[in-house]
Amino acid sequence: MDNEKIKFSIIMPAYGVEKTIRKSIEDILQQTYLEWELIVVDDASKDLSGEIAEGFAANNSRIKVVHHKQNKGVAEARNTGIEKATGDYILFFDAGDSVEKNALELIYTKLYDHQSDVVVLGCLEEYYSSDGKLKYAVSHSLVTEYSEDVDTIHRRVMELNKETLYGYPWNKAYKASIIKEHDIRFENYPFGEDILFNMEFFNYVESMYILSDELYHYYNYLDDNHRLTTKYLPEYFEYQKKRINGLYSQQENWGTLDEKIKESLSAEYFRSFLSMMEREYEHGTKKSEILERAHHETKEGLYNSLNRYVPQNSRIFQFLYQPLAEGDFHRAFRRMRLVSFVRKHFKGVFAKLKQIR
Repeated sequence: MDNEKIKFSIIMPAYGVEKTIRKSIEDILQQTYLEWELIVVDDASKDLSGEIAEGFAANNSRIKVVHHKQNKGVAEARNTGIEKATGDYILFFDAGDSVEKNALELIYTKLYDHQSDVVVLGCLEEYYSSDGKLKYAVSHSLVTEYSEDVDTIHRRVMELNKETLYGYPWNKAYKASIIKEHDIRFENYPFGEDILFNMEFFNYVESMYILSDELYHYYNYLDDNHRLTTKYLPEYFEYQKKRINGLYSQQENWGTLDEKIKESLSAEYFRSFLSMMEREYEHGTKKSEILERAHHETKEGLYNSLNRYVPQNSRIFQFLYQPLAEGDFHRAFRRMRLVSFVRKHFKGVFAKLKQIR
């Protein structure tokens, strides 16, 4: 790879984003580093998303638009982009977020010195009201660091995960050769396909650059009822357990699964456990059925591997998750109802509390 000509392939799925895709494409056009291609994958969108992208492509040869004849979902849209990518590094940007205009240049300057397998960016998670006003933003980043020590990289993975930076695909520049040589693709799951992709990719990572710069802006809307993170999904807990089991197994295979990491995974597991109870409760599932499902969970290996590791340095964790870990599901149910009340009536407060890891 010639340092002077590092090329970035930016993959942008597009479905139902006619109101936001223009700004996202303009962010790419304003990049101060010019060696890039943008691959917009129109996933059979029913609105004008594809047409808007085609309008940009007509005026810039670096922009390519691929049209799916039928809707396949974001995972397959990204996979299509991977097949079409010709760059040295691949990035996945969402057509509803924004990125700083010097993002590619900063990534390039790091890669010029160290052609690492992956570059991880800091990001800002921004929360907006229904009228488009920014209510607050949460920073996610780790200290800038380059590492070629595999053990250090494996331990940093859990630090990234705690900061919610491991699972996302849009805050990373991936070496394209690793993706293509190992045939790494997004699985078509309704939930958690991003982190499964990253877990597979990181099995081959031998060098990593972490940038503390908050270069990516991830948009959330406080009254958005259509996100998978909020709407009812019967298999929600199963997908979450698949993710946590994957992290557990990966750290175990790497030989880095210590007590600190088990505490981190325990917090994630019981957070998902409580969230499952809340989703079922709000969906109208009977209390007896929720409690029965909770009791059944005590027979699972993940529960028994992590119930002794609820972090003791957080009162919130102890208040919410300790009853679950102790099998006191009636008490857990009462506390879950309190969480549900806060979510419904104090959305801003709930969103901030949710950031506690």
